[in-house]
Amino acid sequence: MISFDGFDSDTLINNSYQDDNGINIEGPAFMNTDGDALVKISSNNLAEPGYPSMTMQYPDRSGTSQTCTLTFLDGPLIPYLIYKDDVAPVCPGIHVGNIVHHSGGKAYTLVITDNEPV
Repeated sequence: MISFDGFDSDTLINNSYQDDNGINIEGPAFMNTDGDALVKISSNNLAEPGYPSMTMQYPDRSGTSQTCTLTFLDGPLIPYLIYKDDVAPVCPGIHVGNIVHHSGGKAYTLVITDNEPV
């Protein structure tokens, strides 16, 4: 689950997704920052890890389109979903939070915060 914090009301984020090495990622083409968004990562690959990614296009406070790519690492020997290189991406105008694992399953949350002053 992706949650948003500090964005102007009704901010839309355009998303594209890229599977990698049999690790699949899917989610909405558009996310409204007024609510949460579900992104699903799954795999039938039982041998090797993969790096699925999600690229977001979003407006900054000046209205300029910005781009941020979140690349994940998942696979059969990876106990929990993590970012590639285990580091959240640094993106213009936003802060991408750590991936939080919820006990009892394969559910995760991350928060994306608009870090530009109003």
